[in-house]
Amino acid sequence: MTNEDNQSDISQHAKQAFDQQVESLNSDTAQRLREARNIALSQTEKSVWLSKKWLTGAGAGLAIASVLAFMIVPQLTASKLSPLEDLDMLSADVDMDLYTQLDFYQWLDESLDES
Repeated sequence: MTNEDNQSDISQHAKQAFDQQVESLNSDTAQRLREARNIALSQTEKSVWLSKKWLTGAGAGLAIASVLAFMIVPQLTASKLSPLEDLDMLSADVDMDLYTQLDFYQWLDESLDES
């Protein structure tokens, strides 16, 4: 006998025992059980509706946040030089005077353009 057959036999016996007990219930007990079941089902429907409402709201919020992130983040991280160009510039044997006095050279360039 395989494990599945054993599981099937156990579930068959449990179902038969449950059905016999349900049939032997008096009418008052059966009525109370039906009422309790109906109350539980009505509460479940309300909670499912609320959870769907929250899931819809959360999904919409996540979608909006994603769109905003994809629109804003690239603007914040945009760089004119790629990291490889930065590395090339730093490793080259170039006179660093240009980079340390960049403001002076920009001023000089602007003053020459004006004259």
